[in-house]
Amino acid sequence: AYLSADDRWAVEGRAAQGHPVLPQGGIYVLRLDDAVRRSERIAVADATAEFKTKNAFHPHGIDLVFDTEGRGTLYVINRRYQRRNPEPGSGERGGPWIIVPTVELFDVGDGGELHHRRTVRSAAFCRANGVAGLGRGRFLVTNDGAACGKWGRRLERALGLKRGNVVLVELDDETETSAVRTVAGRIGFANGLAVDERHVYVAATRDQALLVYPRETLNRAGTLGAPERIIAVGGGPDNLSWASEHILLMAVHPSLLRLAAYRYRWISWLDTAPTRILAVDVRDGAQRVVWASDAGEPLSAATVAVRHEDVLIAGSIT
Repeated sequence: AYLSADDRWAVEGRAAQGHPVLPQGGIYVLRLDDAVRRSERIAVADATAEFKTKNAFHPHGIDLVFDTEGRGTLYVINRRYQRRNPEPGSGERGGPWIIVPTVELFDVGDGGELHHRRTVRSAAFCRANGVAGLGRGRFLVTNDGAACGKWGRRLERALGLKRGNVVLVELDDETETSAVRTVAGRIGFANGLAVDERHVYVAATRDQALLVYPRETLNRAGTLGAPERIIAVGGGPDNLSWASEHILLMAVHPSLLRLAAYRYRWISWLDTAPTRILAVDVRDGAQRVVWASDAGEPLSAATVAVRHEDVLIAGSIT
């Protein structure tokens, strides 16, 4: 299992203070052996240690896909920090830190190791959140909003504006170029993504719903258009993963206000947030609570869950 991790509180704190060096995140490998079934803490290995020696790395959403030849690609949203208007020749010195997301593509080795293939940059990624691979060089990215600047982001959140979108990226390995276009919009905080042969599924966190788009429209007309179905999930859905052919696992935030208070530390004593893990049958929208905690213990504000045989692996926002 590949774990996307970044100490957001530490990074944001140091960036706000103008520190010249920020802590790095990483993609960590969790070996799915008998250790997963035991209660003690499990060691994980940083699969991106070499990549980080030359690149700022703050991973966010990820997706692992294999092509027909068995070659694996790990797509990673990298919410990398860089200086605004850096001083010429000064390295990291200059203006304040800003987030300029990219998408990193890693080839997966036979032993699970990661080899960086390429970095994809686009102004259309300024609020990149989730990613879903459609093959070796074609993928979807969600933007949770449209405003790239700090005050624009705050205004979107305060007013609850539906400005999230989905963009399609098609790569040309020979010319190392990419074509990027918006294929769906007007989404209340577009978050996690999942695809199957017939549909594209988008977690709309503020809309508290799973949006279901016909994939055929994307293949035929190059757009997703309007959702074919909207499945209410009783909270803000986050990341999505397949538990079986028709069952999507999703982490759901029952209270977005509690989530925001916890995430941004608005109240010093509020150090947890409730969480739900739902299993949703995409054929009819039937739902089942797999795991829940109103107290936020032992896992607070879960953002993702995956199934491995009869084991549930879940991660949280901080």
